[in-house]
Amino acid sequence: MKKILFLIVSILILSGCHSSTKQIKLNQSITVSFFYVNDCSQCKAFKQEAIPLLENTFGDQITIQQYDLDEESTEKVYDQVIDSLVDFDEEFYGNGPFIVVDGYFALLGYEVGDEEYLIKDIESATLNKELSYEMEGRRFLFTKKIETDSSQSQYYLYLYYAKSCPVCKSFIDNVIPQLEKEYDSQMKIICYDIDDEKSIEAYAKTCSLLQDYYVDDNSGSVPFIVLDGYFAKVGYEIGDQEEMIQLIHDMIEGKKISSDIEDIYYFQEGKTFH
Repeated sequence: MKKILFLIVSILILSGCHSSTKQIKLNQSITVSFFYVNDCSQCKAFKQEAIPLLENTFGDQITIQQYDLDEESTEKVYDQVIDSLVDFDEEFYGNGPFIVVDGYFALLGYEVGDEEYLIKDIESATLNKELSYEMEGRRFLFTKKIETDSSQSQYYLYLYYAKSCPVCKSFIDNVIPQLEKEYDSQMKIICYDIDDEKSIEAYAKTCSLLQDYYVDDNSGSVPFIVLDGYFAKVGYEIGDQEEMIQLIHDMIEGKKISSDIEDIYYFQEGKTFH
C-alpha cells in the first residue's frame, strides 16, 4: 500500500489536478460531514457521484469528512448533529446516507442528480437565501447557525490514520478528546483514513505545502498529524499525549520548538491546506 501511495502522491504533487467543472466562490469555507453505511447503495453512489463534484465545484473552500455509521467512534459526532437539528424524526436515526452541511442543514438519503440541488443549497445557505424546494421533506435545518467568534482564530487539525494502526488509535483516544475539550469549536479536527483513495489527494496536497518535505519510501507512514499552516509530524509515541498537546500549544502561541523533535515539517510561509 505504501509503495502505491508513494507513486500516486508523487504524481499528484508533480502534475496537480485539473477539472472542467464550473467552480463556485463562496463567502466562507464550509464543512460537509458524510455519514454512510458500508453496504448502502445510496451511500456508494454519493461517494462516486456527489463527492467528486462537490470537491471540484468548491475546491479548497470545502472540507468533506466521512464517518462510518457502524463505527463506535462515529456515535458521538452523529448524536451532536442530531441534537442540533429542528424536528429530526428519530425513526430515521442511524440511516444513511446522511449529508450534513455544518451549521446550515442536513440531508437524508441520496438519488443521482441530488448533487446539483445540494450545490445550489450550499451556495444559497451561505448567502442566507431560500433553499430549493426539491429537497424538502428530506432536509433538516440546524436550530441555530453556528457562529464563530471573529476575534478568535480558527485552527484545523488533520489526522491521517489507518484502522489497523494501534498508535493511531492511541492518538484518537487520548489526544483528540483533550484538544476538543480545550479548543471546542475553535479547532476543527478532521480524520482521513489513509487506505481510502479519497484521502490520497488531500495527503498529496498537504505534502506539497511543506518545507523540505520529499516523497520517498516512507511516505504514507501513519499517524501523520497536521496542524494546518503550522506543521506536519510523522509518527507519535503511545503515552506521549501531553507532549503532543504541548507541541500544538507552543506552535499556536508562536513559541520556539525544540530541535530534538523528530520527523516534523513546517508549512511554507503563507501556505495552508484549508
